[in-house]
Amino acid sequence: MADIFTRNFDYILFLYTTGLFVLSSLCFIRPRGDGNDKLSFYYLGLFAFSQGAGEWMNIFSFAFGDSDLFLTIRIAVFIVSYFFLFNLAAHGVHILFLRPIKKWVYLFLAVLCLFSFIYLGPKGTFSVIHFFFALLVGVYSALIIYLYSYKEKDGSSLRLFSLSLVFYFILRALAIPESSFFISRWVNYKLFNNLFGFPVQFALALIIFIAVFAFAVNTYRIISGIHTRYGRGAAAAGQLWTFLILAALVLTGSVFTFYWGIYTRGEKKKITLLRIENISSHIQSILDIAGEVAYSLADSGKAKDALKYRNTLAIEQLNDRLDNYVESFGLISACWVMDDKGFVIASSGRGKPTSFVGKNYAFRPYFKDALEGKQGNYFALDSASKERSFHASYPVKDEWGNVIGVSVVKVNIETAENILKSFPETFLVSPQGVIFASSDKRYLFRSFYPVENIYKQKIVSSRQFGKVNFNPLLKKECFQDDEVLLGNNLYYVFRIFIGYGGWSVVALWYNKSILIARFFCMSTTLFIVILFLLSAVILNKKEEIFSRVSHVSSEYKAILNATSGVIIISVDTEGRIISSNSGTERILGYKEYELKGRNIIDCIFVKDEVDNYAKVVAQETGMVLEGFYALVEKTKHNIIMHKQWSFIKKGGSVILVDLSITAKRGYKSEITGFIFTASDITAFKRIQEKLRDEKNRMAVYLDTALVIMLMLNRKGEVVFINKRGCQVLGHNSDEIIGKDWFSHFLPDEERDSTRDVFNRLIQGEMLNATTHTNYILTKKGKKLIFWHNAVVYDNYGQVINILSSGDDITERVEKEEELKEKLDELNKFQKFVVDRELKMRELKKRIKELEGDQS
Repeated sequence: MADIFTRNFDYILFLYTTGLFVLSSLCFIRPRGDGNDKLSFYYLGLFAFSQGAGEWMNIFSFAFGDSDLFLTIRIAVFIVSYFFLFNLAAHGVHILFLRPIKKWVYLFLAVLCLFSFIYLGPKGTFSVIHFFFALLVGVYSALIIYLYSYKEKDGSSLRLFSLSLVFYFILRALAIPESSFFISRWVNYKLFNNLFGFPVQFALALIIFIAVFAFAVNTYRIISGIHTRYGRGAAAAGQLWTFLILAALVLTGSVFTFYWGIYTRGEKKKITLLRIENISSHIQSILDIAGEVAYSLADSGKAKDALKYRNTLAIEQLNDRLDNYVESFGLISACWVMDDKGFVIASSGRGKPTSFVGKNYAFRPYFKDALEGKQGNYFALDSASKERSFHASYPVKDEWGNVIGVSVVKVNIETAENILKSFPETFLVSPQGVIFASSDKRYLFRSFYPVENIYKQKIVSSRQFGKVNFNPLLKKECFQDDEVLLGNNLYYVFRIFIGYGGWSVVALWYNKSILIARFFCMSTTLFIVILFLLSAVILNKKEEIFSRVSHVSSEYKAILNATSGVIIISVDTEGRIISSNSGTERILGYKEYELKGRNIIDCIFVKDEVDNYAKVVAQETGMVLEGFYALVEKTKHNIIMHKQWSFIKKGGSVILVDLSITAKRGYKSEITGFIFTASDITAFKRIQEKLRDEKNRMAVYLDTALVIMLMLNRKGEVVFINKRGCQVLGHNSDEIIGKDWFSHFLPDEERDSTRDVFNRLIQGEMLNATTHTNYILTKKGKKLIFWHNAVVYDNYGQVINILSSGDDITERVEKEEELKEKLDELNKFQKFVVDRELKMRELKKRIKELEGDQS
């Protein structure tokens, strides 16, 4: 059972990842609801998506290999995912308890990640975030969702979902990777696998799919409107079909992945087996050559003569033959001849310190086999030279068939070992299971599989392999087509016996190509699953989408038709008309079907105007363009073309329009067409010409007026003055217009008081101040002006100008002063005369009174 999970561990990760992505999709399509009391599952969707991305990277590392850098990237993704989940919890706390989560909690989590990475490294951090974040953030978020479920009318499925998440996060916290993090030494993936017989990812996948089902029920009930009488059954049926099809897709992808893995394995097995056979054949040929040379040497007369006569000449001749063998066969490192007692009488390389002459090898198995008349073969580690060698021996017989000596040929096994390096994890293994040659020297003289104690003693006592490490590389002996675990990876076994007493060549093939093939199969399956989920969402919302689209389309059409006073024509990139509004029909007389498909230049533009505009564009851009392409050239560069053109109506008459051309762009900012918007300005031009005539006539009237006509803007600057005003001031209009009236043309004593009146008029505080008198500065001195003021308003009722008509009353005031002085003198004289007359009358009366008294 455990082998099944081990063999399909990548697919378990795939199921786990698929569940996370499905949960993420459901969170994204779930309606967020109206109001501030709705929990946004958007953060949960981001969490599930980030977790799924991290697990998908685990699948990638499982298939293509891992590194510390890639592990660090995965850790960062997982950390970000838990911060998304923490935002969900913070939002839930705000909704349920109306309290914000303190900001220092974010800092605490960030510091925990930083210290973990510094002191425990990537693997330790990986364990820490899954332990603490799953317990602190994950379980807390699940409980928040559980409490929130009571705010919904039908929250039973949401409660099942939250409880599933609680189990998920507890399991995620307890089953963590083994690392330097102290808790992971006791609670980890390996312990879970040993206790339950399957990896923790399998349990997590099952829990995630339970959570997905519960969340899907809740989401689809909301989307489908389950509170209607028949909505519940329809929603449930839709969910059932959705999950049945989803299950079918995942199952189909699983079967396809399984059989594609088998096919890939078969093809790879053929290639690998052929390579291993070539390696075995090569080693076999080297050993066979050594045996043939030993036989040739034993059958030579030189060896027999040297053993028979033992004289110097015969031995010298045999030594020369041995040297010749070594030089002729590059694979042979040494060869020698022993007598029947095991003493070496002749040897190659005699002058070297490692010469075999005089040494006794009677204890070697290859000598004993040859002495018994058989060919001897023996692999051993030379205790002196520390060379791993193969010895081939053969009996030397006299003419009567008696064994009189032994010929031995030695091959350095490192020569044959070079070919093993062409294939990783390849070994030359003894019959007892000791690795004698390997593509990786770390495995030399280590037991390949467990060795029985009785054989251990024989191996140690024979000193054949020197010091042997009996800690087995594999748990049991393996044969052709077996599957074995080496480290955390699954290997396929290729084993070929080479025919030398049970010696064999073993190759362990890591199933990386199968994992890669399965990875792409699972990627395809996941892609199809995502497409199906998107299709399900679209089908579920098609009525809503269609109604919205039709509503927007009708609104768009209504807006276009509502602007019946404006021509709006849409064209493609070649100038062919796509659509037009009702304003086009009202102004130009063309119905939409009469224009559709025709080139806009040929329909409504005056050819001479377009040709002249093309010449202007050619001068400005240096590009020779004609017709429609010249018309839209500037628009392509985000310049809105705004110009007056002549349009030809259906009957042939010409109107003047104000035309704007804008470019339509796609989602990649590519131009997909153009919008021509035009308004009929023929009548406006007539009115404009009349207004221009009226303006000129008014200017003549103002210039012929005998009073000063002056207009100031809100800043007090002169915007208009007539000829009479220029004559009074003694300046040309260019010297007056644009200047501040108060600072340039009023004396100091008049400036502040007059500006105060002006400001109050501008602000609307002295609307009754229609007249005012003040002095102005001219080239010839001061003049007194009597002003009549009028306020000019804009369309919004704001004062924008002050218009004043001024009469020069300087001479009149001077004459009035003169006349006043004369009147004063006349009054004084008259008063003098009257007073004199009154006195005379009083005197006469007194005289009469005196005369009366005397008579």
